[in-house]
Amino acid sequence: MPYYTRSAAAKDRDGDFRRRDFVYFKQQGRGYKTRLGYISSKAQNGETPYTLRVCRGSISEQKKVSSAELTRADPTSPQFVEERKVLEKEIALIDLKKRTKKKGSGAANLALSPTKKLSVFLMPKEGGGESDKVDVPYLPLREALKGERLARKTKKSHLRIATFNVCHLGGCASTPGSSGGRTTRSSSRRLPREKVLNLAATVRGSLADVVVLQEVNTGAHEAVSSVAAEIGPGWRVELTAATSTSGHGAKECYALIYNEARVEEVLGGAGAVAGTVDKTVRAKSFMYDRGNTGDAAFRNDAGWGNEPRVDFTFDGASGARLPGYFRLHHAGSKRSIILATVHTAYDNSTVRALQFSSVKSLLPQLPVDSGRVLFALLGDFNSDANNTLGMSSSVSFSDTAQGKKLEQNLKECSFVNVSNPSDATSIGGFHYDEIFVQEATRGRRDAHVFPTKSRFVALANYAGGGLKGNATALQLDPVEVFTPVDLRVEASKQKLPNFTSKVFTDHFLVFVDVEFTETRPFSRMTVVQLRAELKKRKKKVSGLKAELIARLGGGA
Repeated sequence: MPYYTRSAAAKDRDGDFRRRDFVYFKQQGRGYKTRLGYISSKAQNGETPYTLRVCRGSISEQKKVSSAELTRADPTSPQFVEERKVLEKEIALIDLKKRTKKKGSGAANLALSPTKKLSVFLMPKEGGGESDKVDVPYLPLREALKGERLARKTKKSHLRIATFNVCHLGGCASTPGSSGGRTTRSSSRRLPREKVLNLAATVRGSLADVVVLQEVNTGAHEAVSSVAAEIGPGWRVELTAATSTSGHGAKECYALIYNEARVEEVLGGAGAVAGTVDKTVRAKSFMYDRGNTGDAAFRNDAGWGNEPRVDFTFDGASGARLPGYFRLHHAGSKRSIILATVHTAYDNSTVRALQFSSVKSLLPQLPVDSGRVLFALLGDFNSDANNTLGMSSSVSFSDTAQGKKLEQNLKECSFVNVSNPSDATSIGGFHYDEIFVQEATRGRRDAHVFPTKSRFVALANYAGGGLKGNATALQLDPVEVFTPVDLRVEASKQKLPNFTSKVFTDHFLVFVDVEFTETRPFSRMTVVQLRAELKKRKKKVSGLKAELIARLGGGA
């Protein structure tokens, strides 16, 4: 018995199909089975006035259709209800492309280029044939991110630095392919291709020049190099040693990926030292050592000083990963970029409190020439971990005693936190990642998250959220939408771990623009210049010249 009916009354109405009616279509003279479709437009006259979108595993458009080829769908049929779910989600992608032709960046105007083809991929049946019906469509995250538009750097001299926790990049994961996503003997060490492509798309979309990665598996040089290669030509990589000798830290390291041409352009901006022809940018990595971090050149640039520093192993406490450092140096200009990075303890709030209280040990003890050295501390600080003392749903980390003490320590070193504590930097909606920079080198804007949590959700839901005006449109889970159908798992508790292993990560990228600033003694500045410098540092600008100089840190 067919799952749709065609009564005499329905036959009488078939000559007056309307736009957005669901119908079954069977082209005259063709042998294939009847297909569910949707009337997208109707001409005013003619024998073939209808244009359809027909579901054949994916949407195809059928023009010049006559009413004789159409049968009105029975909305009470269970099979129609299931087929309609698939069709609506397919149609939503097409409607999305139309909406994006309009200017604007609101939630209803996703900035996806209409020239980019977005498609839903359905899981094929074993042995070929038609596609099985899937409730949740698949949208490649990298495709969704292509249309996101960020503010470009306001000056050519600005360098965009970023921090990105990539959730165990380099771990063994099955890869979709001829084996259907299953791990085979020949593919057991394959990289998670989907994850590599999505991480690269995120870095590329953020317009970052230098990115520090946390939670990289030790020895994952191939995985990090693959991400760099996908970002574009001229990207280089540098990995540190393991962050600990035991526990999770023994399997983790930090990594640096950077656009060599952009770094060379910014570092060499002051011109090469007379007689020097070497324009090569050299990268080095170091692990924190309270007594002897890095080499002499690094310690000189970093204003390391001779005062005792904290032991970040904390006597082997759980979760006590060592911080790491990267130094990018241009031999011609003698300029350097120093990036310190951390991944603080999550479960052990006591160790995390010790790590926060010891941040000064990671920063310069002596004045740093901001015309020659860019210094930043950035990473996964797990700031909003819910076991932080004094934190609650109404009290963020920055408002706790630990947060206020951290802010004071940063000020004492002439550093500032450019991150917004209200910005979610994780899929779960929490703020974990921070960037601290020298006050004198911060750009015009504070740190940004890419993609933002709200955009991450919106991209998934506008891709598969049903027809415009459909009040019953589903609220789709981005984790599932962005996961290829053949990589999905049934158990709800496994969906996020599966996603972070094979598809993306549970953190978003955080970036900020910084620039070299030629130092000049404050005593030689005019009051107007002093006030401009104070305004840039977001400090009080009123007072006498001596007061302004003192507010800037003295006669430096």
